Amino acid sequence: MYRIISFIIGYTCGNFLTAEVVSYKVSENSSFHSGSKNSGMANIISLYGIKYGIIVLISDLIKTFIPCLLCQYVLFPQHRITVAYTGLGVICGHNYSIWYKFIGGKGVTCTCGV
Repeated sequence: MYRIISFIIGYTCGNFLTAEVVSYKVSENSSFHSGSKNSGMANIISLYGIKYGIIVLISDLIKTFIPCLLCQYVLFPQHRITVAYTGLGVICGHNYSIWYKFIGGKGVTCTCGV
């Protein structure tokens, strides 16, 4: 059961696409409709510059680290495998976001963060 809960926590956090937030704040336009039409750091860099790309990079790493640390050290400290399930959930949530009809980024930053 702890594996399913860890995955769901990760998936929920992964659904927050930080590139979309940055894109809407900068240009009031979706990153799915501009540039490479991908909601990821590379598209944000090509559209708005390195500063906003770094913001997306750091935000994606934070959204990966927080649920992994939460599951590993707070919720299920006796099970070390929870980090893998939580990380997999974050990657799946980032790549297949429920809020954007199961499309999202490529998950490179989240994968490296895990």
